[in-house]
Amino acid sequence: MSLQQKPPRHIYDVLDPIFKFSRMVGIMPYHLKGEPPFVEVKVTSCNVFSFMVNLLANGACVYFNFFNSRLTLVTGSTAMDKGLGYLWPLGSFVSVLVSIDNILRRRTTGAIIEELFAVDRSLQRKQHQINHARQARVLMRILIVSIGLFTIGTLYSILMSSTFSLKSRALNSFSYALTGCGFMVVNFQFICAGRIVAFRFNEIEQCFQKHLDSGQWWIVKKDRWGRKETTIDVIAALGDDFAALVRIVGRINRIYSNQIVACISGVCLFSIFVIYVCTFTYYHGSIQELRLASIMFTAWLVYVTMVVMIFHAGTEVSAGGRNLLNLLNIALHREHDLNIRKKLTNLSQQILLRPPKLQNLFYEFNWKTVFSMFGFIVSYLVILTQFDTISDNRTDDSASPNG
Repeated sequence: MSLQQKPPRHIYDVLDPIFKFSRMVGIMPYHLKGEPPFVEVKVTSCNVFSFMVNLLANGACVYFNFFNSRLTLVTGSTAMDKGLGYLWPLGSFVSVLVSIDNILRRRTTGAIIEELFAVDRSLQRKQHQINHARQARVLMRILIVSIGLFTIGTLYSILMSSTFSLKSRALNSFSYALTGCGFMVVNFQFICAGRIVAFRFNEIEQCFQKHLDSGQWWIVKKDRWGRKETTIDVIAALGDDFAALVRIVGRINRIYSNQIVACISGVCLFSIFVIYVCTFTYYHGSIQELRLASIMFTAWLVYVTMVVMIFHAGTEVSAGGRNLLNLLNIALHREHDLNIRKKLTNLSQQILLRPPKLQNLFYEFNWKTVFSMFGFIVSYLVILTQFDTISDNRTDDSASPNG
């Protein structure tokens, strides 16, 4: 997973190390073979093997945690025992569904990358050079940070469970690593999709800014023999590029909508569970329970960090449309040619009518949604505090002689 020796030439080179990592963990079991624009999506025997290994590992996680849940009953807290018994199987089940969904949507993913490549070629025809190396560095740093958070959480879970039995320690560490890796890869793929699209919105903005500063809205290009001249309307061409990116955002929303809804919903429910259990353990728990609660709290911090990165990518995509709209307003105040002003007005109306948004069926990925989810979590925590039915077996009520 080291950085490439040669600088990336196009979007396929940028995504190649990311695809390799996803194939290695069995989340995205297919290859993109060929040289652009002639690239095919293929499933090889190695991809099938990695997918089957991932399937068997998640099946083992479900079996040992659900059907053999006595291994995780190491505390006296009913809330913690039941939560651990169902938390890891749910994560493994979602990971398997995501892998199957990625296989079924592999051609759609290949078509999206092909459209991104076409947008890059269109920008290059307008004499705008795209810095693919910077884009690759940003994505690789995000991947390294994600792997680092996941590794720290896994090592912490192993260290804090050192006082448990060997079976419980092995099961909890295996479940933590497996479900955490699947969650990290799914979220990282969505973050990459948002970042890649936001990067191209930024490139369109820079190209527009360059022509706005020069005042030249036409490009005259000659063929390689210098005989035929082609005139490019910069405003219309940038409008086509922007519309293509908006269509790509729509396809990304359709692909990752169900996956991200499941992951973020799981994080919200996990947040309610972890905060409640940590509070319960702080006041009534033993040292052993506190160790297990700290493991879940560390996992919660990793999950929340990944979710924040998802919403940050969503805000970057939305900001791309707003920034270009601000440049269009500046251009409308500068230009006096009626034909140019009409084209600028049409482009601004296009952006206003179809702004780019990373969203799913229920909400948009912005900070407003984050605050709404925070309110949801707080509301359910308040409801949980009104009930004392979820408690350990050593409460005063159960210990009373009349009970």
